[in-house]
Amino acid sequence: MTAVALTLEQLRADVADVLGEDPEEIPLDENLVDYGLDSVRL
Repeated sequence: MTAVALTLEQLRADVADVLGEDPEEIPLDENLVDYGLDSVRL
């Protein structure tokens, strides 16, 4: 089995998809809880 590295941009795109946001609108240094991302939302 080969491990695949997750890049910051991939993570940002995935989080934006879950939140219904544009990835470019989510600052890299922002607390994602402030955007509504929590364990319930996932």
